This record gives sequence, C-alpha cells and structure tokens, in this order.
Amino acid sequence: MSEELLPPEGGHSFPATTWSMIERSQQADPVEANAALNRLVGRYWKPVFYYLRAHGRSFHDAQDLSQAFFSRLVERDWLRRADPERGRFRAFLLTLLKRFLSDQSPGRVRRQEAFEGDVQLIGPLMTDEERTFTPVATETPEIVFQRRWAADLLAAVLADLRRLCEAEDRADWYTLFTAARLSQEPATQQQLAAGFGLTRDGLRHRLEVMEKRFERLLRAEVRAQVGSEADLDLELAELSGWLGRG
Repeated sequence: MSEELLPPEGGHSFPATTWSMIERSQQADPVEANAALNRLVGRYWKPVFYYLRAHGRSFHDAQDLSQAFFSRLVERDWLRRADPERGRFRAFLLTLLKRFLSDQSPGRVRRQEAFEGDVQLIGPLMTDEERTFTPVATETPEIVFQRRWAADLLAAVLADLRRLCEAEDRADWYTLFTAARLSQEPATQQQLAAGFGLTRDGLRHRLEVMEKRFERLLRAEVRAQVGSEADLDLELAELSGWLGRG
C-alpha cells in the first residue's frame, strides 16, 4: 500500500444527497419512499429538536413536537414544495418549522405513542446529550438550529474519516489528525512528533494527507446538502463560521 491514503473515490460510498432522498421519498414504492424519508429524518432531527428546546419547550414537549413536525411533513406532503433551485434545504426546513411551531401550543402536543405511520421514532435516537441540553440565553433558536446542523455535519465527516483510516489500518493517522486539529489544548508539532514516534517531516506529511482527505470529505458532505454547485462555497463559509473556524 502506498504511503498516501486511498482517494475517497476508491471504494468509499458517499451519503445520498438531501435532494435525492427527498425525490425518493416521493416514490410510489412505499418501502423505498419510507427508507428515504427516515434517512432524511435521521439527518435533520437534531437541529429541529434543539431549535424547539431553545424556544423554551421542555425536553418531552420538544421530543414530541419534533416527531409531530416530521410526521406533518408526510401528512401534508410538504416535501413536494422543496426545490433546490430556491435555496438550501435547511433554510426551507427552518421556515416550515417556524410555521409549524406557530400553530402549536403545549396542550396540543401529541405523545409519541399516538403517532401512526412509518416515520422513524425520534425517542430511541435520544442520547444523554439531548437529555441534558440547556439552551444558552444569549443564543436564539435560529442560532441553535444552525450550530447543531454544523456540529452534526462535522461529526458525520469525522466518522467517515475515521472509518476510512481504520479500513486502511491507519487508525493512528486519525488520532494524530484530531489531536492536531480538534484538541481543546493543541500540542506543538514537536510534542506531537515525539508523542507519535515520528520525525517532523513524517508528522507534516501525515497531517497534510489527512487535511486533504478531510477537506474532500467535507466538501462531499456539504455538496450532498446544497441545491447546486454554486451554493457549495457559500455553505462551506457558513459552516466554518458556525463551527468557530472562520
């Protein structure tokens, strides 16, 4: 195996795009349509849930409202209005969420067990992170929605990067990359080289390779969520801002 990591095209299957999932969710085949819909729910339920929590809803109400919102997408066939030519899907989703919430009140929230149909239940997806989340008073629900979207997208890219490294028996490359790029207290190159038993040149080479791989995966993931290539750089710039990297 060469010293360079294999390019993403070599056997890696990128996620289906947001727009292809929307298109498939409208298919006549109910199995294919439901699978696409649930992948869409899996991609976007967290920003919706965090938005509702930041809007002052309790954990349980936010959970049930999130479920109700995605169920309403199906019941009212709102996804047919989504159009990549009109902008990014997350902006469309946020607009729908605001309209949906304006028509709700705490007494009208349906419990999850009352939901019918095949929309994926959000409750089993909840982790301690969602259960312990406390909204920051200085952040609007819109900011919380955008930050959660950005954090989830970054997590998906890092998970892809980790899997690729592990498949190539180079898990230590991923560990090195995250230590150098994502650590709250980043070490110097000299410290990293010593810690990983590398020369300075060896360290730089691995970091350069990993940085290129990360950027390619990041662009692929963002491209999957925008409506056109023209939106890609704008979305990347906004992502960087929401992650505090700008």
